[in-house]
Amino acid sequence: MPSLTGEKRNWEQLRQLWQEGGKLELVFRCRRHLQRWPDLPGPYLLLGDVLGQLARYPEAKRAFREAEKRVSGESAIHYELLGDLYRNANRYQKAADCYDEALRLNPHKLSLSILHARCKFDMGDFDSAELMLQGARERDLGPEPEYELGRLYRAQWRLHEAADCFRRCLMMESSH
Repeated sequence: MPSLTGEKRNWEQLRQLWQEGGKLELVFRCRRHLQRWPDLPGPYLLLGDVLGQLARYPEAKRAFREAEKRVSGESAIHYELLGDLYRNANRYQKAADCYDEALRLNPHKLSLSILHARCKFDMGDFDSAELMLQGARERDLGPEPEYELGRLYRAQWRLHEAADCFRRCLMMESSH
């Protein structure tokens, strides 16, 4: 039986590799990790995410299904990563549905609202996207909602409003 300490150390290495963006190495290491510890959902989520980024969608969906079997209860991260997978495949309605479910499970995570609004924007539903982003702006004083609202206004040729959003975004974080 493999040791729990070895699993934790290996898991930390996987997470670090995922953050660094080593996609093919991560696929290899996740699969090797899952050979030793097949009952844990985390490596399946990482594997699904990286396979989605590599446009290997059927394999990514299988990895997410395996993760879902192993997650105790409902997991917002599962739906968030599945939404990312669908968004990368330009299936915006399915992505929006996944982000809705993730928001239901974790309503306080601002990035989910922004991802959901991006899907609505990409589908051409500017009114819904604007409402979501204005709600996100009210909950957070960071630059992300301002930036996304600026993009939305620019796409609608509401250039003065877009400029105001971008200006506020730059005042909050000059590197944005």
